[in-house]
Amino acid sequence: MNTTTHQYAIEGEATNKEGQTVGGLYFQDAWRATSHLTLNYGLRWELTGAVHNSNGLWTGPTLTDLYGPSTGLFQPGTLSSDLNPQIYLRTHPYGNDFNEPAPNFGFAWNPTFDHGVLQSITGGDKVVIRGGFSLSRYDEGWVPVESTTLFGNPGATQAEFLPAGTSPLATNAGVLGTPLTLQTSPASFTFPQPESEFFESGLPLSTVNPNIRPPYVEAWNFGIQRKLPGDTILDVAYVGNHAVHMWMMYDLNETNIFENGFLKQFQTAQTNLKLNGNTTFADNTGVPGLIPTPIFDAAFGGAGAAVGASNQLSSFTNPTYITYLQQGQAGALANQLATAAGGAFLCNMVGNSFAPCAAMGLGAGHYPQNFFQLNPNAAGSYAALLSDPGSSSYNGLQVQVKHQTHHGLMFNANYTWSHAFTNRYLGDYYTADSAQVNFVTLHNPGLNRGPGPYDLRNVFKTFLTYELPFGPGHAWTTSSHALNKVIGGWTVGSVVGAQTGRNFKLQSGYNTFNYSNAPWPDASDSGVVLTGISRSQLQKDVGKYANPIPGTSEPLVFLPPSLLSSSGTANPTYFTEPGSGQLGQFVWLTGPTLFTADMSVIKSIPITERVKLNFYAEFLNVFNHPAWFVLDNYSFQSVNNPADYANINSTTFSGLYESTGSGVGGSLTPRNIQFRLQLAF
Repeated sequence: MNTTTHQYAIEGEATNKEGQTVGGLYFQDAWRATSHLTLNYGLRWELTGAVHNSNGLWTGPTLTDLYGPSTGLFQPGTLSSDLNPQIYLRTHPYGNDFNEPAPNFGFAWNPTFDHGVLQSITGGDKVVIRGGFSLSRYDEGWVPVESTTLFGNPGATQAEFLPAGTSPLATNAGVLGTPLTLQTSPASFTFPQPESEFFESGLPLSTVNPNIRPPYVEAWNFGIQRKLPGDTILDVAYVGNHAVHMWMMYDLNETNIFENGFLKQFQTAQTNLKLNGNTTFADNTGVPGLIPTPIFDAAFGGAGAAVGASNQLSSFTNPTYITYLQQGQAGALANQLATAAGGAFLCNMVGNSFAPCAAMGLGAGHYPQNFFQLNPNAAGSYAALLSDPGSSSYNGLQVQVKHQTHHGLMFNANYTWSHAFTNRYLGDYYTADSAQVNFVTLHNPGLNRGPGPYDLRNVFKTFLTYELPFGPGHAWTTSSHALNKVIGGWTVGSVVGAQTGRNFKLQSGYNTFNYSNAPWPDASDSGVVLTGISRSQLQKDVGKYANPIPGTSEPLVFLPPSLLSSSGTANPTYFTEPGSGQLGQFVWLTGPTLFTADMSVIKSIPITERVKLNFYAEFLNVFNHPAWFVLDNYSFQSVNNPADYANINSTTFSGLYESTGSGVGGSLTPRNIQFRLQLAF
């Protein structure tokens, strides 16, 4: 693409110019209503313009065109009046939002009681009660919009190719020096362009909900602070928040097995496979008791089909398809019919009612083009919608004890018991910038709700500094000026913490319920089934154990040997997969507890009245404790993106690896000792 000419060019360079206008008006005030009551209140009004393309290069379908021939989800046979959806230039894929009020209110009250029980509890006037509520708007940024409009939609680039069977290299014309006449798609940068032109390209289709709204967070808090003897303060607070309209980019082309009757035929094919001795699931072998499977018969074809009779036998004996039947993976096999063989299986079923199939010279089909997926033009890829169904919530109880600096000691200890939920996290958060988080199933979007990536149930931390009581002005001093310089000016400090381990989810790697071709992880795993053990019992067993399998590269596992098989997978006595057409349990566990400890020593040496030389010795992760993460699927991860799921059918299912490098979720640096000198004046 050439930015200036707006036409395709060999090795062309396109510069996308993007823009967004945002603003806000706000009012804030504080009012001391009485000597013991202070109020804070305000209102901010956000004005958020849409991210847009200012030089006419963004392409994509409208929401209606993303639905393709369909009018709604999971309605095979219900077709729209427009069976030729298009790709357009879409410089403004969604609208502005200037209706975004964001109020806030807070109070702090210091009540006084001069008699009775309340006076005993509060100490008269030693209690402060505070609370507040706020609504805050925020912007998801440009990356989600760019991901849906710029990086992947057809039309932005042109492909040059030789169709199969037409290469001049197969004829006498294919001699060195003879120019090759290549075909191009699309022919020119002219819009609209039919989606069907890109059927075999494997390119995704994606768009933005034209009515998408900026997200906001509702936050609230209520706390009581009580002054205790000895310059100590006890603070107990409840804090919570709820994020609404979070953006999510998710696949609408979920492969369907229910409303189209495929599940029943899948189960019939399972029966036929057993009757045929597990060698084929064809229904015409002559074995008594076989049941017709017209969907498979149509997909695998006969005379005049895109995949003809010569391929029919090999399809019914395909080892991959037979494995799917034996494992109950109805969603995975349905997806093969919807997307495999260059679309030939689908074309055999739908015939010339679908434009790409009509080009194959097929006759009428027996099934509607949206039999398996919402938009067959994106078969083999995905039809992604960026919208705002995301949400999250946090509720936490915070208890804090603070000892203000007194006699050289400053101490702070706090404990938080909390829970964080979201529907925008399925076990892998590294796609968060582009908001790519698929639904488990669009049949029930509520199944996405689960622990968030930063759901830390228990967190305990202490902060301490203590100026040692030696030297002039302290409890222990000497008459020797030189000795006082040696023993005085020392301060020690520490930060010690312990917290719940990182969340991870158990998976089976099976697609028994549906399938999604979206590239981001966890798109359509059907979960697991626990047998004879509950999630809470399983969580109690999580720890660090020696790997019972000799010679492995993973010396530690997070489950005891009794819960593992001899190959390292999960013990099938306790862990199994769901059956065909079923979803299993979505089991979340937390890894081993994370413990941290940092220490410091400071020596202050006075040189003159105003000049001091400070020496610092800092010991980070002084005990060299690691953070533990599940190892499974580590090939997709890195230290910065540790695995968040464990596949019960993987031989590294229960593996642990220790991270002492930078990363998310509480990774630690290795033990690090630093020395610094500072001249203060």
